[in-house]
Amino acid sequence: MVTDTKAEVYQPRLNPFVFPSETTIRFVLLIVSVIGASLFIYSLLYLSYLEKQGELELVFNQAKECLSLSFPTPSIQNLETLQVASNAFEQCKEPLEREFLKAAWLAVGGVGIVLSLATIIYSLFPFFMIRLEGMAAFDKQSAIEVHLKKLCTEMDIAPPPIFLQKPISRALGGRAFGSLGQYYVVLPTGLITLFSKDRAAFNAILLHELSHLRNKDVDKTYFSVAAGCAFVIAALIPFAFSLLNNSGAEVFNASWRVIALVLLVYLTLAAVVRSREFYADVRASTHPGSTALNRVLTTFLKPKHPGWQTSLISLLEHLPYFRRNHWQFAFQFHPNPSERCSTLEKTDRLFHIDFWVALGTGIAVTVAFDSIATLIISILRTALGRTDAWLESLGVGLVFAPLVVGIIGLGVWRETFASLIHKTHPVKAGSLGIGLGLGLILGQILSFDSITSSWKALGLEQVDSAMQFSSIAFNLLWSFLLLVSLYCFFKWVANGATAWLSVAISSRLSSSLYIGGLIVAGIWLSLWFGLIFLIQNAYVLLLTPNNAEVFLSLILISPVVIYNIALQPVTLIAFISLWAFPLSAWLLRDRLHLTYSTSLPSWVFLEQTSHQIDLPTQNQPQFRSTFITGLINGLTYCGLLLVIRLILRVIIPESVRDADWFKLILYFIGYIGFPALMQTVVAVKIARRVKYLNIIHGLFAAFTAGCTMTLGVLLVNLLFAGTINFQFAWNIFSQIINWGALLALLAMLIVTSTKRKIDLSRSL
Repeated sequence: MVTDTKAEVYQPRLNPFVFPSETTIRFVLLIVSVIGASLFIYSLLYLSYLEKQGELELVFNQAKECLSLSFPTPSIQNLETLQVASNAFEQCKEPLEREFLKAAWLAVGGVGIVLSLATIIYSLFPFFMIRLEGMAAFDKQSAIEVHLKKLCTEMDIAPPPIFLQKPISRALGGRAFGSLGQYYVVLPTGLITLFSKDRAAFNAILLHELSHLRNKDVDKTYFSVAAGCAFVIAALIPFAFSLLNNSGAEVFNASWRVIALVLLVYLTLAAVVRSREFYADVRASTHPGSTALNRVLTTFLKPKHPGWQTSLISLLEHLPYFRRNHWQFAFQFHPNPSERCSTLEKTDRLFHIDFWVALGTGIAVTVAFDSIATLIISILRTALGRTDAWLESLGVGLVFAPLVVGIIGLGVWRETFASLIHKTHPVKAGSLGIGLGLGLILGQILSFDSITSSWKALGLEQVDSAMQFSSIAFNLLWSFLLLVSLYCFFKWVANGATAWLSVAISSRLSSSLYIGGLIVAGIWLSLWFGLIFLIQNAYVLLLTPNNAEVFLSLILISPVVIYNIALQPVTLIAFISLWAFPLSAWLLRDRLHLTYSTSLPSWVFLEQTSHQIDLPTQNQPQFRSTFITGLINGLTYCGLLLVIRLILRVIIPESVRDADWFKLILYFIGYIGFPALMQTVVAVKIARRVKYLNIIHGLFAAFTAGCTMTLGVLLVNLLFAGTINFQFAWNIFSQIINWGALLALLAMLIVTSTKRKIDLSRSL
């Protein structure tokens, strides 16, 4: 970068355009927020209409009567009785589900209105801006027009935008705007005077505006603004009018949720507008004519906030928490000059994704969840005729998981890239998973389902203490499972990104490898979301009579459910992918005979430099030692199993060995429990020994040991006059691998986190 002052030490800047920009991530989050908030408001409007007509009370009473007559015995001892209970509940709530489906379709229609209005506003923005602000075209033969076209050519912008002047304004800043492929750049009179008085400043300002076009953020910005306006006009104003005839409790119950959603939309919109300025500055700085960019940012382009925004920020500054926090900047549409200058000098901050983005993503996704899930389930039932709960939950997961991975997963890859090049602190991907999980939990409080549940919860007018206990206990367990799983998932995403980016950088491959990584992560999270949504569906059984007994019954049959999940091929594939995806990066490099380069590829940095920039030392996976350790562990089990079977054959009578209870003990303890325990031991041993991707190596060792153990079990079974069929072999293999991977993963997380805390305390 060329600046007014020469840097004392040359430090190349990371290229933020290697990945989709933060502006794109915030734009997607904004659209999801607008859609979710609109779905909530329109669904609420429809239910409010039904309540005023008295139809909602009738539907609730029908559901209550059905539950009291047809709900089976509360004792749920196996999967069959659980299915009967679930079917009874589904039948009783069918009239209510029909109304929810109508509300969902109405809400989708409302979203269509909001987005259509946003498209109209977006397309009309240029027309009204040109007319209302008195803009006029330049003389095509003027020197300034020729100079501007030259800048467009140098910035690789084709076709060039239409340049307009604004005679009534003495401002020094320009503006790039437009829609539908037709773009404009307006130059106020104050900026035009710089063409002859301060050409360097003039070039810096114009390069910044042209960079918006080069970065393709103009459409995202103005559609974001249009979406915000359309949301206010088509959703927020009708909601405000609907409150006029409601009671105080209903107004409060709905209003605070809508206020929270409006705040989410506003903060996301401000983030879109704010983040694009950083990228435009960085893009402009790569042009040789940007020598005055720092001076322009600190002198000419100081942000001017609207009066209401200035008042809001001033109010926040009087609060103790906000006075010492960056939250006041979250309400601004333009960043401070100091932030922009520091980003110009070091672009690393553009690769950072913070906790609050993950939290906002979780809230936005959850608010949109209820209506979308209702529609997806309805479409699946219509298309397939009959579906099961797992397929319906998986269909919902396939919609939301790619969205989450596209926002947060991409952010993890971007931050991992920066940490690899500069060898900075490791990516705190686990905290992003916690943020997403908390957002999903908080989003349920703001969601449409929380409103409908408060409306007598399917006709149960009094919530007794047993229901409260069951509800709180279930939600705590589900929330804990969600938080832990998302923490582990994004840690795994970071490990995969580390592995693949290390190979891409050292072997000079394309940076687009992240697309494949996000696809794999999206598939994995879709499966997990399907399972986690399926578990959450059991909550509806707690809204019925005898809910405490139902809750205890669900706990008692949970081992049976987990046992059946462990037999599923999808579960096996998911556990294998945990180690196979990260480690396959090096296998691909060896397979393609890619050479290891000691210098960084050109796409890593913004500037081309003659300086030799060495590649940071790359850690290599320890395939051989990990495989051998896992193999030895598996062979050790095989030897122990053979010895134990011989001893049992000698000391235990044949009549006992042939008993069903003895065979069950041998199967679950000798063939599944003991192997899983030994896999856990070897995984923890590897995780403590290996420093690089230690948990991934531990899972690989556990898998190697598990495969060896499976072969040993089958061979020993043959030696003792047993038989082998496909079902028996599959049950042994899937149970050993899946239970071993699950226990090993949990143990490694506990051991490594404990070791990290001990090392940290010793260092202090």
